[in-house]
Amino acid sequence: MRCPEVNVRGGTLFGEARGEGMDYLLLHAGGEDRTVWRPVMDALAAAGASSAAYDQRGHGESGGVSAYGDDVAAMLAAQRGLPIVAGASLGGFAAILALADPAVQARAAGLVLVDVVPVKDMERVRRFLRQLGPEIATSPLVENILGQSDRIASAVAAIRLPILLVRAGDSGPVSDEDAAHLQAHCPHVQFARIAEAGHLVARDSPQRLAETLLEFRANMRAAARQAIQPHGHPSAFRTRSIFHRRKR
Repeated sequence: MRCPEVNVRGGTLFGEARGEGMDYLLLHAGGEDRTVWRPVMDALAAAGASSAAYDQRGHGESGGVSAYGDDVAAMLAAQRGLPIVAGASLGGFAAILALADPAVQARAAGLVLVDVVPVKDMERVRRFLRQLGPEIATSPLVENILGQSDRIASAVAAIRLPILLVRAGDSGPVSDEDAAHLQAHCPHVQFARIAEAGHLVARDSPQRLAETLLEFRANMRAAARQAIQPHGHPSAFRTRSIFHRRKR
């Protein structure tokens, strides 16, 4: 079903939803649109979880060319509840920039970065993108993101929500060094890996990604229950915990 349209500066964002409320807000990668999330949304709905996905600016039905972070803030303001925000690639950068604002952060329960981290080795990222297409590696949007790498790293450090980094398999662009760099900024970050997926995890392994999102939410709820117990252990999100997804 349709989400409420979100009017932003320079355009309107269109989306769709599964279920009542919004347990997850799903943000697609550059060059995709909201439809890439449909298999994930269906799997979440089958488990009783609601979700919403919008076309970002310049994708699908949504117009405009910039201000992705502001748009995520507008999406959150238009919804009820405290969703987990999951962003893939471009969507992850947009989520980081949005949630660095404490007022926006108060509208979310957690953050999932799907094979995306603040960029440290820009030339390695460009080499990876050139494999996808020369026009991608040299696009103004990519250069804009790379040029703001320090700002994005500072922004993610300001996020106090539970954070999960979902890495793709060996073909993905995120390295062990990148994960360690993220953890240096966010000591509470959690890690998961979907080994059979490429960089576009939602497209390659939607069922596994949905399972990972559900597990993250379950872990968050368990940590919250533990935190209110008089003699409970420290929250799971204060320590590093890695779990891997393997082929069955």
